[in-house]
Amino acid sequence: MLILDLTSQDRIDFIGDIHGHHAVLETALDRLGYQNLSGIWRHPQGVKAVFLGDLIDRGPANIAVVETVKAMVEAGEAICLMGNHELNAIHFSTPDPSNEGAYLRARSDKNLRQHIAFLSEYHRDPKKAGLLQEHIAWFKTLPLWIDHDEFRAVHACWSPKHLERFSASERDGGDRSKQFWLRTARAGDRHKDAVEVLLKGAEYKLPPGVSYRDKDGNERTVARLQWWGEQQDWRSTVWAWEEVYQELEQHKFDAQRGRFDDNDERPVFFGHYWVPPRRGQPWIVAPPKAVCLDFCAGSGGPLCVYRWSAADLGLDAANQLLFRNI
Repeated sequence: MLILDLTSQDRIDFIGDIHGHHAVLETALDRLGYQNLSGIWRHPQGVKAVFLGDLIDRGPANIAVVETVKAMVEAGEAICLMGNHELNAIHFSTPDPSNEGAYLRARSDKNLRQHIAFLSEYHRDPKKAGLLQEHIAWFKTLPLWIDHDEFRAVHACWSPKHLERFSASERDGGDRSKQFWLRTARAGDRHKDAVEVLLKGAEYKLPPGVSYRDKDGNERTVARLQWWGEQQDWRSTVWAWEEVYQELEQHKFDAQRGRFDDNDERPVFFGHYWVPPRRGQPWIVAPPKAVCLDFCAGSGGPLCVYRWSAADLGLDAANQLLFRNI
């Protein structure tokens, strides 16, 4: 739920996917000038933070990350958007009323592997068992996106036709019934289709016979769409790597299939896409308006932050900062 009003805020730090790596989060906040005052990180010059989601999974300190960000949000120092990993955690913990003993997110081996780092922290210490439900309840209040006069922010994909499927209260987390969570989990429901795009990214079906292994070793026959890109060929449309591109280039490309056109000139900040630094440096994926802030912190990469100022004329890669554990 939105506690902080960004309407008149002229300096904001947009912080990418953290994935349970608390040490690098504290390093980043410290170097950005925030001070830990009675357990809450605050900036002495009034700078606020926007976390782009995916606080959890993969890393060793999920509880500490959630507690740090939650405290900042509740103190009016930050906004945290929902990422697909927070949504997965909600569905994983919510019983399916139409299927006794099942949950809205299947407790399969694949899903358990993805979620085990998060869950194990709570179950190692019996005193923290109740904390898990407290954190899940907080995840349910996280807004889905921010639509500001000067910028936009979402975890994975800015898609107006999917944004409009949610009411303002559903967007901001102020009024989400049990039915809301059922709808975001039910195959074929407009809410599920929409949240899949907003939090996991639009997807592009690959030609017959073409597949690849994702970062977790799962075989995929669809790839993430570069919704921000030119979408004129395979390399500017599909988010993949060289071996996949070489295989795709043996197939005809249809420039109209699955196309996204973003005609909004406001900058958009997002994460999720696991962007590798170029020659060790951050980069803006599609100047002058798209900034991805997921630089693989979940797998040992740096945590990326963009220091936005209302006084700036456009986006500048110099304002993208990378932080590593010290």
